[in-house]
Amino acid sequence: MRREVSDLCVIEGTESVEVVWGRMTWFGYAADEVPELARGIGGVQKPQLSSPRGGASFPVGRITSDDRPKIPLPKAKPLVLRATLVAKDKFVDVLGLSGRVDEALREAEGRDDGSGPILVDAREGVGAYQIGGGYQVEGEKVTVEVNVFLDLKPVGQATVRGVTSDLDALAKAIVADVDKQFKP
Repeated sequence: MRREVSDLCVIEGTESVEVVWGRMTWFGYAADEVPELARGIGGVQKPQLSSPRGGASFPVGRITSDDRPKIPLPKAKPLVLRATLVAKDKFVDVLGLSGRVDEALREAEGRDDGSGPILVDAREGVGAYQIGGGYQVEGEKVTVEVNVFLDLKPVGQATVRGVTSDLDALAKAIVADVDKQFKP
């Protein structure tokens, strides 16, 4: 199996992984920068690029199956755009619930297990989830119908209930409910 990682290529075998230099980008950058740096100190230098087999890839390291668990890799996290929740009868967010949901999403980012979503401070974006919906207020009770979209395609729904006297708890309940629908 082959995976590109920036300018390195990782080739996975059964017993080990070989890290291979895939392109000349880093060396080319260095060759371009050295004359500029040398000019700054009054010198003249022009490096010559050379590589084995006419620029072919070459190994720069080997990682065994024993080494793999020792290398921490970050887990992919779902991206979530700012929430848009409005009162169904007024078509505006009279409770400020959208901002409270955004704040609950920010808090979820810092979960200890590292699995929390990442709030993107934008209204649109490719590959990001979006929370939208409407709520109804009857006295102290609030019922929120939430829709979750990925690239404007519906991926889930939820109905969450709370009270106007504790909107932060309602926002956290919304995030807890829709978080189950996010996939990195």
